[in-house]
Amino acid sequence: MTLCPWRNLFLTKPGGSSLRAIAVSIDNETTRSAIRDFTQSLQRNPDQAEAYVNRGIDRYQMGYQQAALEDLLKGAECFCHQGQMVAYQKTLNLIKKLQQQSPSNEESAMA
Repeated sequence: MTLCPWRNLFLTKPGGSSLRAIAVSIDNETTRSAIRDFTQSLQRNPDQAEAYVNRGIDRYQMGYQQAALEDLLKGAECFCHQGQMVAYQKTLNLIKKLQQQSPSNEESAMA
Protein backbone atom coordinates (compact mmCIF):
# COMPACT_ATOMS: atom_id res chain seq x y z
CA MET A 1 0.00 0.00 0.00
CA THR A 2 1.39 3.40 -0.91
CA LEU A 3 0.91 6.29 1.43
CA CYS A 4 0.85 9.88 0.28
CA PRO A 5 4.17 11.69 0.88
CA TRP A 6 2.68 14.09 3.45
CA ARG A 7 1.66 11.13 5.59
CA ASN A 8 5.24 9.88 5.72
CA LEU A 9 6.23 13.03 7.59
CA PHE A 10 4.01 12.02 10.48
CA LEU A 11 5.17 8.42 10.50
CA THR A 12 8.78 9.30 11.27
CA LYS A 13 7.96 10.93 14.63
CA PRO A 14 8.06 9.09 17.98
CA GLY A 15 5.05 6.88 18.50
CA GLY A 16 4.87 6.33 14.77
CA SER A 17 3.14 2.97 15.06
CA SER A 18 -0.13 4.52 16.23
CA LEU A 19 0.20 7.25 13.63
CA ARG A 20 0.87 4.60 11.00
CA ALA A 21 -2.42 2.88 11.91
CA ILE A 22 -4.23 6.21 11.52
CA ALA A 23 -2.55 6.82 8.16
CA VAL A 24 -3.54 3.36 6.92
CA SER A 25 -7.10 3.97 8.09
CA ILE A 26 -7.18 7.28 6.22
CA ASP A 27 -5.72 5.60 3.16
CA ASN A 28 -8.36 2.85 3.31
CA GLU A 29 -11.17 5.41 3.54
CA THR A 30 -9.69 7.33 0.61
CA THR A 31 -9.58 4.10 -1.39
CA ARG A 32 -13.19 3.23 -0.50
CA SER A 33 -14.24 6.71 -1.53
CA ALA A 34 -12.40 6.35 -4.85
CA ILE A 35 -14.12 3.01 -5.48
CA ARG A 36 -17.51 4.66 -4.90
CA ASP A 37 -16.58 7.50 -7.27
CA PHE A 38 -15.46 5.09 -10.00
CA THR A 39 -18.65 3.07 -9.56
CA GLN A 40 -20.83 6.16 -9.94
CA SER A 41 -18.87 7.25 -12.99
CA LEU A 42 -19.24 3.81 -14.57
CA GLN A 43 -22.98 3.85 -13.94
CA ARG A 44 -23.17 7.04 -16.00
CA ASN A 45 -20.74 5.86 -18.70
CA PRO A 46 -19.92 2.13 -18.68
CA ASP A 47 -17.34 2.41 -21.48
CA GLN A 48 -14.63 4.06 -19.36
CA ALA A 49 -11.79 1.58 -19.49
CA GLU A 50 -9.60 3.68 -17.19
CA ALA A 51 -12.29 3.76 -14.51
CA TYR A 52 -12.55 -0.05 -14.55
CA VAL A 53 -8.77 -0.40 -14.29
CA ASN A 54 -8.45 2.16 -11.50
CA ARG A 55 -11.35 0.67 -9.55
CA GLY A 56 -9.80 -2.75 -10.04
CA ILE A 57 -6.48 -1.58 -8.64
CA ASP A 58 -8.23 0.00 -5.65
CA ARG A 59 -10.29 -3.13 -5.04
CA TYR A 60 -7.14 -5.24 -5.17
CA GLN A 61 -5.47 -2.98 -2.60
CA MET A 62 -8.51 -3.43 -0.34
CA GLY A 63 -8.24 -7.23 -0.63
CA TYR A 64 -11.11 -7.86 -3.04
CA GLN A 65 -9.09 -9.86 -5.56
CA GLN A 66 -11.99 -11.43 -7.49
CA ALA A 67 -13.82 -8.11 -7.95
CA ALA A 68 -10.51 -6.49 -8.88
CA LEU A 69 -9.78 -9.04 -11.58
CA GLU A 70 -13.31 -8.69 -12.97
CA ASP A 71 -12.85 -4.91 -13.21
CA LEU A 72 -9.45 -5.27 -14.84
CA LEU A 73 -10.81 -7.74 -17.39
CA LYS A 74 -13.68 -5.38 -18.18
CA GLY A 75 -11.21 -2.52 -18.54
CA ALA A 76 -9.07 -4.59 -20.89
CA GLU A 77 -12.15 -5.47 -22.93
CA CYS A 78 -13.11 -1.79 -23.22
CA PHE A 79 -9.57 -0.84 -24.26
CA CYS A 80 -9.66 -3.55 -26.95
CA HIS A 81 -13.05 -2.39 -28.29
CA GLN A 82 -11.76 1.17 -28.37
CA GLY A 83 -8.67 0.15 -30.33
CA GLN A 84 -6.29 1.16 -27.52
CA MET A 85 -4.06 -1.87 -27.91
CA VAL A 86 -1.14 -0.61 -25.82
CA ALA A 87 -3.44 0.02 -22.84
CA TYR A 88 -5.14 -3.32 -23.51
CA GLN A 89 -1.82 -5.18 -23.38
CA LYS A 90 -0.65 -3.31 -20.28
CA THR A 91 -3.89 -4.21 -18.51
CA LEU A 92 -3.51 -7.88 -19.47
CA ASN A 93 0.06 -7.80 -18.12
CA LEU A 94 -1.20 -6.29 -14.86
CA ILE A 95 -3.84 -9.02 -14.58
CA LYS A 96 -1.18 -11.71 -15.03
CA LYS A 97 1.04 -10.08 -12.44
CA LEU A 98 -1.77 -9.81 -9.89
CA GLN A 99 -2.85 -13.41 -10.52
CA GLN A 100 0.70 -14.57 -9.83
CA GLN A 101 0.69 -12.64 -6.53
CA SER A 102 -2.74 -13.86 -5.47
CA PRO A 103 -2.70 -16.01 -2.31
CA SER A 104 -5.33 -18.35 -3.82
CA ASN A 105 -2.99 -19.11 -6.72
CA GLU A 106 -0.17 -19.88 -4.29
CA GLU A 107 -2.44 -22.24 -2.34
CA SER A 108 -3.62 -24.07 -5.46
CA ALA A 109 -0.02 -24.37 -6.68
CA MET A 110 0.93 -26.04 -3.38
CA ALA A 111 -1.93 -28.56 -3.55
